[in-house]
Amino acid sequence: MAADSAARDPVKDLCEEATCSICLEYFKDPVSLECRHNFCRDCVTQCWEKSGTTETFCPQCKERVLQSNLRPNPSLANIVKIAKELSLQGPRRAEGRERVCEKHQEPLNVFCEDDGTFICVVCDRSKELRDNRKIPLGPAARDYKVDLASSAAKDPTGYEITCSVCLEYFKDPVTLECGHNFCQSCVTQYWEKSDTQETSCPQCREKVQQRNLKSNWYLANIIEITKKRPQGQKRAEDQERVCGKHQEPLKLFCKDDGTPICCVCDRSKEHKDHTVIPVEEAAQEYKELMSVRQDILEKEKEKNLIYKAETNKEAQALLKQIEEKMEKTLEESTQVRQFLEEQEKHIQVQMEELKKQITRKRDEHLVLLSRKVSSLESLIQKMKEKCQHPPVELLQDVGSILQRSEEKKIFEKRVAFLPKLKWKVWEFCDLNSGLSAVMKQFRGTLLPKLELQKANVSLDPDTACSYLVVSEDHQRVRWEAKNQDVPDNPERFNPRAYVLGHEGFTKGRHFWEVVVETEGGWSVGVAKKSVRRKGRVTVSPKEGIWALGNWAGSYRAIIHPSNSALSLTGKIKRVRVCLNCDVNQLAFYNADTGDQIYKLSNVPFIGETVVPFFNVGRGGQLKVSL
Repeated sequence: MAADSAARDPVKDLCEEATCSICLEYFKDPVSLECRHNFCRDCVTQCWEKSGTTETFCPQCKERVLQSNLRPNPSLANIVKIAKELSLQGPRRAEGRERVCEKHQEPLNVFCEDDGTFICVVCDRSKELRDNRKIPLGPAARDYKVDLASSAAKDPTGYEITCSVCLEYFKDPVTLECGHNFCQSCVTQYWEKSDTQETSCPQCREKVQQRNLKSNWYLANIIEITKKRPQGQKRAEDQERVCGKHQEPLKLFCKDDGTPICCVCDRSKEHKDHTVIPVEEAAQEYKELMSVRQDILEKEKEKNLIYKAETNKEAQALLKQIEEKMEKTLEESTQVRQFLEEQEKHIQVQMEELKKQITRKRDEHLVLLSRKVSSLESLIQKMKEKCQHPPVELLQDVGSILQRSEEKKIFEKRVAFLPKLKWKVWEFCDLNSGLSAVMKQFRGTLLPKLELQKANVSLDPDTACSYLVVSEDHQRVRWEAKNQDVPDNPERFNPRAYVLGHEGFTKGRHFWEVVVETEGGWSVGVAKKSVRRKGRVTVSPKEGIWALGNWAGSYRAIIHPSNSALSLTGKIKRVRVCLNCDVNQLAFYNADTGDQIYKLSNVPFIGETVVPFFNVGRGGQLKVSL
């Protein structure tokens, strides 16, 4: 029996309750007897006419009743209409007509005063209605009866079995003399709160007798049938995405905890003061956020691809350069092969090893960049796929994905070829220039002449202008506004803010590095030891000074009358000065990147001793790197 009861169709039960027990058809013009049984008016009238007696009895319970006390039952007439509609529509259609929010499938238990509509608790949390005025359903029913009546069309059965006082399903329904129905406790409390001795119907205000309250068990049966109606197909579809604690659909999203929650969780103490929004809004927000992150990652990917191409191009240029220089070196070395056979093999091995290093560095760097691009593409694809998921699935583990995108969004351009490697390339370049000259002039000491020597440069304080202060270790010089109390010896520059190095060079290949510790003007290079010290000595080849520096916000090679500006990107923090006395060559490099800044050949200082040159502008400072 229990199985049969569970399998019964609530709509079918409702139709049976809406059927007259005499004609077995839906009630037509239903009336209620004093015993509370209901019949069609024509059916009960014809039954009494055929009885052959003057007394009238209830056809169902046989209790004596008065024909004059027949009362129309409008509520039952409405339920008959509903039963007919549901039976025609079928269970599936009827399920979609419940008095619930069409969007969220939650009860409409909140009234929005600004829009004049009933909403559910999920709508109440939405961005669209968050700031609107809202009141519970009970007060809304008393203040907005017209709206309440108009919304009844959304639920065919809801308001016929709902108490107009508490707006809930009838509990112990009773019928007044006027035919209206209420919960017994609701109508009793209504009369107790009334300021008058008279009792009236809360709905039509007709005077009634409290003692004439009669239980409406028929309406109670219909309520029980209605409660058994299915909750709708939508709720069944959401069973896979329900709250693990309350088994309710996850329709809200807690922004504080970053997780979907159900309507029960929303009312809990745990989420009481949290910011909660509908999952649809949360999903849209995170979609927009991931779209922004996706764009950033796309740009990072493009940067990596561009740098990958640049790295490969730079490697090809270096390889081509070393190939060309190697060929030239081999051609020149044939002229001195009898003297340099061992040295030639040594040089060739070094060059081949350098090629391997460049190739290896290139391959390693390209692999790293390829992995980076692949990782970015994988994360981008994952974001794209994630955005196609339903809101709840999209929000699952979304924090870790965004964290990964945050970790990957910073583009870092690493140096593929370290300056040390480039120094080797430039050394071989210089080597080619010096082979012919050195072969002719210094056969016996060829190798020492060709090796690039790091010069142990120190500043000569006796040459420093009185506005310059040289450190005790002779490695740093700075400009001071106050004139220093120093002797005006012949070696000292005056009034120009110049200072020379102690060391002088007449032959060989040498280099030293200078750290730029100033935002003002500066220049570094070489000068003839015989350079003029007194008067307004300009930084120019005419005075015997060849230098590179930063003046008026631009980098200039001060080795030519035009002193044209150089096209450089970024600031130069460390300069390497390379001097090749054997071929009259001077070159400047960015010591941090290994890039050549400027190169000057045929410098006319053969037979002259040249020394390191430093010029410090107002408020500036330079340091010789050890």
